[in-house]
Amino acid sequence: MKADWPSENVLLGLLAEKPMHGYELAQRAHDDEALRAIWRIERSEVYFLLGKLNKCGYVGESSEQAGNGPARVVYGLTEAGREALNRWLRTPEQYPRNLRSALLARGRPGVVLVACPKCAKTMMRRHFSYEYALDIDYCSICDLFWFEKDELEALQILTERQTG
Repeated sequence: MKADWPSENVLLGLLAEKPMHGYELAQRAHDDEALRAIWRIERSEVYFLLGKLNKCGYVGESSEQAGNGPARVVYGLTEAGREALNRWLRTPEQYPRNLRSALLARGRPGVVLVACPKCAKTMMRRHFSYEYALDIDYCSICDLFWFEKDELEALQILTERQTG
């Protein structure tokens, strides 16, 4: 999976939270305000990418009966998919034009989100430095990065090491 903007990896990240069917993935992408700020995808593209991820062995399929309707295909991460996602999360972004989007897309599933101090909307929790396990909060509405005191101290140490 070599792509300039890796939509496949964003899908893997969503599936890391829980197995989902294609429609549910498309709805998550559409309904999640923070995700929509950096990534737009049509339902047909979600299904195309799920097929691609399945052929690569990164997702597996199972059937789920939904009431009286037809069975739905539910996709879940395989071990290879989890490894591919972790590899992407640890790999620095190559293209400067993608840095902002890459930073925002490489979120941390399962982390409690906090409210923006300016607009009170829920902020996104993002991984800032993979080497030092530094997480930050980001508000896409206010374009505000928020660091807790310990995170700010870690960022200061990281900056000092890089410059001196």
